[in-house]
Amino acid sequence: MVLGLLGGLFASRASVAVDVVLPVVALVPLLIERLEDALETQEAVHVRRIQGEAACRYARRLGALQDHLVVLVLHGHRYDLRRAAEVGHGLLWDTAGLLQLQDTRTASAALINRETLMLRLVDQARA
Repeated sequence: MVLGLLGGLFASRASVAVDVVLPVVALVPLLIERLEDALETQEAVHVRRIQGEAACRYARRLGALQDHLVVLVLHGHRYDLRRAAEVGHGLLWDTAGLLQLQDTRTASAALINRETLMLRLVDQARA
């Protein structure tokens, strides 16, 4: 609402006709609401939220391994390093999905497998 009013004031100072400014100022709150809904929909596709201390600790560990892979890619510029980072990103994404649906105890075997794969990727990238 405030943004609409400020935009209207700036437009009126810039000699924009009032009959153009008023409808736009009236529509700004609706446009902002639509934009928020669209962003929330996109967020659900591109963002995975993890809750709980154990899950966040686990995700941080895998994230640190992924960061290490990315650093190796930046210094190496080799295809196999880029591919390892892509695979690591996929593992991290899948792990985040798993941690959204289950707690760390029920998913422990799958989490251990993913962490082992990530460690292997980092070891192979270092070689």
